Amino acid sequence: MYYPKVLVISNNSFSLTNSNGRTLGGFFIGWPKDRLAQFCLSTDGPNYEVCENYYCLTDRSMLDACIHFRKPRRQILKYGSIMDKTDNTRKIKKTAFHIFIRNLVWMSRKWNNIEFNTWIQDFNPDVVLLQNSDSAFMLDIALKVSEKRRIPLMLFNTEGYYFFKHNYFHKGMCDCIFFPLYQALYKRKFRALMDSVEFSLYGNDLLKKDYDKEFGGNSMVLYTSSTLNFNNTPFNQNYPRFSYLGNLSFDRPSSLIEVGEVLQSINKKYYLDVYGKADSEVKQKLECCKGIKYHGFVSYQDVIQIIRTSDVLFHVEGEKERKESLRYGFSTKIADSLASGKSFVLYSFPDIACAYYIKETDAAWFASNKKELENVLKTIIYNQAEREKKLKKAHRISIKNHSERGNKQIFYHCIIQVVRHKQSFDCKHSI
Repeated sequence: MYYPKVLVISNNSFSLTNSNGRTLGGFFIGWPKDRLAQFCLSTDGPNYEVCENYYCLTDRSMLDACIHFRKPRRQILKYGSIMDKTDNTRKIKKTAFHIFIRNLVWMSRKWNNIEFNTWIQDFNPDVVLLQNSDSAFMLDIALKVSEKRRIPLMLFNTEGYYFFKHNYFHKGMCDCIFFPLYQALYKRKFRALMDSVEFSLYGNDLLKKDYDKEFGGNSMVLYTSSTLNFNNTPFNQNYPRFSYLGNLSFDRPSSLIEVGEVLQSINKKYYLDVYGKADSEVKQKLECCKGIKYHGFVSYQDVIQIIRTSDVLFHVEGEKERKESLRYGFSTKIADSLASGKSFVLYSFPDIACAYYIKETDAAWFASNKKELENVLKTIIYNQAEREKKLKKAHRISIKNHSERGNKQIFYHCIIQVVRHKQSFDCKHSI
């Protein structure tokens, strides 16, 4: 079986701990390691079961190189090595000003040195695959490598940064100046990239629809995969376990508190188990709610175990004033939740990608306010027939859209088509 040499360019390394790294890494499970390499900015627990050939340059090494007029220090990643965590312990708040300056540092092109080019030459890739982010300089790096090597460029895109008109970073100095400057830079780089992209993979239908309308081209939707087996264990009617596992940003704690309040209104013995990293303020806010038990951060291995022992799983969104930046939100947990055999509830405002998906597939439960949520939960708890009906749909959708084996085959086929026939795309679901 022929496997092209793929050079992946992304912010995060292939990882078991980071959602972006885990999503992309899942498509390459079983890919020969000697035919896969990755340029990344953050190690974040690199997954050596997928890839062993990493070239990592951190923001700090690039800044140091610019200040001291020298070559940036490459971080060598080896199996079993201990990572330098300097960059992870001193994170600067992400404001428009900092992001703009960061891009200026990277646009010095100190990354483009003899060591980097030798690494590329030695690997000799057949195709470049870029995982999109809000780093304008990463778009430039991917494009430069593709043009210099005269090899096709592919895009894996789960973000809608190109379309955002309002500042989605933390508030900072002179946002009214630096966000428009940065957005103009990003759009210019992205348009240049799309002129050369052979094929685009999008994380959900809404992303594909909007980007295709703007840029056209060859594309398809490839959802996040799940390794979970569907396990429809008996529902614990007396003491059902309700769980939320994930990010606690974007005012999700306020939505979680509403979930806890609704559970308490149904039965004082009901509460929501919440797992995720929280600062002291968010932790205190959660712990003050009688309907919530906060457990802190857990590993992905623990996440899987918690999913298996839960009866109802939740994903929530909050902060409606940030609807624009959440429009394309599609949590990686949706794949695991649908594949798990557990009832899954999305509590959110309705006009975002994951809400469209849940409502269109009817594979899970959706509520946009506390009254709807109360009705949904009562149906799940007390109506076995409706509960089982929804779970059957979830099982079908998980097999169709979130199968690890199926998605790997589609992903492989797309890469093969791009490498062998640059203008011939007959991938499943392509347009």
